[in-house]
Amino acid sequence: MSRNPLRCVSFAILVALAGSGLAMNEEPRSSLPPTMLARLPEHRGLAARYPGDKGLAADPAVVLADDVESSATGMLPDGLAAEQQNNPWDRAWGGARITDDPEHVHAGHRALEFSTNGPRAVGVGKYLSPGFDRLFFRYYIKYDHAFPGAHHVGGGMKARAPGLPDANPGVKPDGTNQFDVLLDHWSFDPGVPPPGHLVAYVYHMDQQHKWGEQFYPSGKTQPGVNAARGIFGPSFVPRKDVVPVRGRWHCYEFMVQANTPGQRDGRVAFWIDGHLAADFPNLRFRSVDALKINRVNVGMYESRHNGFHRVWIDDVVVAAAYIGPMTADR
Repeated sequence: MSRNPLRCVSFAILVALAGSGLAMNEEPRSSLPPTMLARLPEHRGLAARYPGDKGLAADPAVVLADDVESSATGMLPDGLAAEQQNNPWDRAWGGARITDDPEHVHAGHRALEFSTNGPRAVGVGKYLSPGFDRLFFRYYIKYDHAFPGAHHVGGGMKARAPGLPDANPGVKPDGTNQFDVLLDHWSFDPGVPPPGHLVAYVYHMDQQHKWGEQFYPSGKTQPGVNAARGIFGPSFVPRKDVVPVRGRWHCYEFMVQANTPGQRDGRVAFWIDGHLAADFPNLRFRSVDALKINRVNVGMYESRHNGFHRVWIDDVVVAAAYIGPMTADR
């Protein structure tokens, strides 16, 4: 996505604040003091009950599970891939592939492969109805050893009001229309090796940029106009910023918790190999309960001509509870 440095104020956000009984210059307070912020789990989760993830898909908390084993190899046709390729996703785009190359499979015999050699979006997506207030999304990812860093790459969770498109960039959340969270990389930091810092790329009600914002584990945000505004509240714990290693499998998981309308109890967190790597509390995504997480996707987007990009994704799980890394099969 291109980025516009001009700051924009949404009238709809002002209306939402007025409707909540707050003054126009007053932000809603966090619903929890710092000492009462719920502690997030680490390491063992749902997956620990199902060695090798066998049977995990049937757990009542699981919303989507794709070990890619049931899909036919080759390119997924654009459109409704599930009907044509025997996989659980509702749609595919841009030339997503299923590979059975053992070198690029995390477990079993198949994995998703996304690649591009120029500007393109590629991925798969799933619709969730009627939607969820909180979800966890785990997947395994491996970057090609020469991966140059992409504009966006990873798993995403989205909320869309009826009639809004899946891809709706540059539209600021007003509390009733949409919000987005992508576990992403920021590959534009000078001097940082590929694939770039791992960040949460977030569209939320208090963003100061029309294209959303990157949240770093340390508390830094992009664009820099937000760096010192304390958006994460007094309970925020800074952590070390991370650049993943290419050519090996990583287990990523992230959580999105939509806020209670009128309160600052929205939250985004992410884990690397079962270790809590970032936690962003005190967020506002919505002003109405009806706006829920109702889309998930994995994919890649590149806007530049900067070399060949390729990643592999495997063992995807979306659930209402923390999932954790796959445990050894017995």
